[in-house]
Amino acid sequence: MNILTLENVTKVFTERKVLDETSFYMQEGEKIGVIGKNGTGKTSLLKMIAGIVEVDEGKVIRQKGQVMRYLPQIPEFDPKKTVLES
Repeated sequence: MNILTLENVTKVFTERKVLDETSFYMQEGEKIGVIGKNGTGKTSLLKMIAGIVEVDEGKVIRQKGQVMRYLPQIPEFDPKKTVLES
């Protein structure tokens, strides 16, 4: 069963197309890695999967009840919270 499907996803930032009709799926239990040079759309892809950034074209389909999260490389923590609270 697919927990995530991307269908013909396109994303453009200021005239630069970082994703061009990208499609793939992820099934339950699979693990994936995102590899590429800087500026090729890895972070944008992950943010679209998490629902933080909207796609310009295409669809991101998540399994009903499935929650996707994004943790940035340099997270911003609330200094008033403990590590466990964050």
